[in-house]
Amino acid sequence: MESNEQPTPDNSSTNKSSGSGNSNGSGPCPKAILELVRGLFSAPKASLAKVEVENKSINQIYKQYLLILVALPAIGTFIGTSIVGMSIPFVGTYRVPFFSGLISQIIYYFLMLGMVYVYALVLQKVAASFGGNNSLQKSFQLVAFSMVPVFVGGILNVVPMLGLLGILFAVFTLYLFYLGIPLFTGVEEAKRLLVFIITLVVGLILAVIISMIVSLFTPSTPQPDTSSMFGDTEQGEVMQRMQREFEGLSERMQQDGN
Repeated sequence: MESNEQPTPDNSSTNKSSGSGNSNGSGPCPKAILELVRGLFSAPKASLAKVEVENKSINQIYKQYLLILVALPAIGTFIGTSIVGMSIPFVGTYRVPFFSGLISQIIYYFLMLGMVYVYALVLQKVAASFGGNNSLQKSFQLVAFSMVPVFVGGILNVVPMLGLLGILFAVFTLYLFYLGIPLFTGVEEAKRLLVFIITLVVGLILAVIISMIVSLFTPSTPQPDTSSMFGDTEQGEVMQRMQREFEGLSERMQQDGN
């Protein structure tokens, strides 16, 4: 006797594939970040065109990219200023107190996450006033992806002297931003420079505000690490003794002169 029951299709593979697709935007994606960084540095124009076509939402960009990228300069600065310190000849090694440095960089992290959004709002309004589109999503894409070099370069702050190389990363960020203005905002080529200058000025103002807020939680005159001032404690005692002998010699010379 034949059975009339129909075979039930196996949907497990379909569910797995859909699940893996959903997990793509559920959190930070280191592989996607590495691909983005490599693309922006090796082929910036093609890489910007690619992310523009992908058209990721603001939420996706935050989760997949910015949560990790914005942490890089914060971590680098904390290690460089509070753990490594800056060595100054004949003075010592200056370090920001551990908890002050930690709190200031946590504040910096969240302010930077917010600044990307605010900067995108500014770009949206400026671009619209010059005949571009009025898309916050596109403006956010340009701001977020053009700032990738600055975030990546911030890890160099681990060694304070290398932090000066951050200027090069900042210049490259400006180049990416300028390059992407027509593509993301729809602004005409003739008006691109004006949009670039206006948004750049606003960006500098925002950067100054963030620096001022972070500085409120960072000691302005950190105390030198005297244990390493002259390499070790013994050398420090030798230098102090030489200083006392020099002062004594100066006093005797003044007395002989009188």
